Amino acid sequence: MSFGGAAFGSSPKNSMLVCQGILDPASLKKVTQIEHSGFWHLVNNAHIGHRSVLKEIMDSKVLETVATFNRFEKAGLDSNDGLGIKTKSGDWFSLKGFEGEYALIEVDGKNYRLKIDIEKIKNKIEMANKSLPMDPYRTNFRDVSDVDLYALGTGNSSFFDLLQTSKSLPEKALKILNKKSFDFIEFKMPPEGGKFELGSPKYEAGHYDDEPLREVTLTEDYEIMATSVTQLQWFMRMGDNPSYFKAKKYSDGDFIEIDGVEMNANHPAESLTEEDEDRFIDKLNEMQDEYTYRKLTEAEFEVAARAGTKTAYSFGEKESGLDDNGWYIKNSGGRTHAVAMKKPNAAGLYDMHGNVYTRVSDKWTSTPVGGLNPKGPESGSPRVIRGGSWDNFAQDLRSASRLSVSPSGRFMGVGLRLARTKRKF
Repeated sequence: MSFGGAAFGSSPKNSMLVCQGILDPASLKKVTQIEHSGFWHLVNNAHIGHRSVLKEIMDSKVLETVATFNRFEKAGLDSNDGLGIKTKSGDWFSLKGFEGEYALIEVDGKNYRLKIDIEKIKNKIEMANKSLPMDPYRTNFRDVSDVDLYALGTGNSSFFDLLQTSKSLPEKALKILNKKSFDFIEFKMPPEGGKFELGSPKYEAGHYDDEPLREVTLTEDYEIMATSVTQLQWFMRMGDNPSYFKAKKYSDGDFIEIDGVEMNANHPAESLTEEDEDRFIDKLNEMQDEYTYRKLTEAEFEVAARAGTKTAYSFGEKESGLDDNGWYIKNSGGRTHAVAMKKPNAAGLYDMHGNVYTRVSDKWTSTPVGGLNPKGPESGSPRVIRGGSWDNFAQDLRSASRLSVSPSGRFMGVGLRLARTKRKF
């Protein structure tokens, strides 16, 4: 994972600003959106990943947020640090940094100081910090002077914003949607490439001959969606819902009808052909130029599913752990369920064991090989699916398990989980 550092409470590069006056915090109540690194956050539903820290910070009335992040070209900032805040009227507030008890603000080209209670904010972050479980893929942010974005969760509402350009959602949908489903988690490779062991040993319960142990080297950073694409997300981009499990009787409290289209908003989209999935991805790539959205390779999926483990499942060896970590034939009740209801793996990814399979980009082979950035055979029709589904037995939900399906088939147990990479200019 990537842990780019944005310093909190550090000495800003712009600390020598000539300020025109003191800004009244009350005048900032019209702020409705926050942008950092090109990602959008809806303030009224503020949430960073699956960690509700941003809302706590917002309650302090300090510009709706206090952290500084990187790369705010869209906000027109000259420095590497800063926060762009956009109002309903389209004006930009730019948080340049901190100077003592003041936040340094730029509004319409004029600079101001806003008095803040920095200790109160530090205490809020520390309290939230103590309540959050740390794991080997998250930076420990006990030191408030070194808060970083990924330690708080990705909070990638750029994906929400991208989908929202196609279909603006009613208020009732905003209240239902699970914000975790808009997160992406970044896997960042070292300069020499990341080396990973895939497959399973012959003694592993459920082992098949088509999952031999092999070493792969991945050299390209990639981001993976924290959940499968949901029915609501599919509708936002495509305007329809081909999923089988869309009726209210399959709901987990997330049923909604928009423009005559029924859906269980947070359930995974399924019953998609590969052509359907490709059209969805093409539309995402047509709408923006920051990322290239695509399918995962088989190797990328298993690396993400394992999250550093070598056991049969990301949570250990025993099937009994699936009750807390995945939906399968013994606990699903014969249907899909809303995403992110089970525990995430150590990387922060949900439903990597069960609920719906992910169709990856690799064509099927019964003898997968390792090596450098493997992408499967160049020819063939069946596509590899990974992860298992609601109607599979436990052995098919193992991290190494692999099956194949026809690219033209519609399957109630197969969905779509996106990968994306930063575009290079």
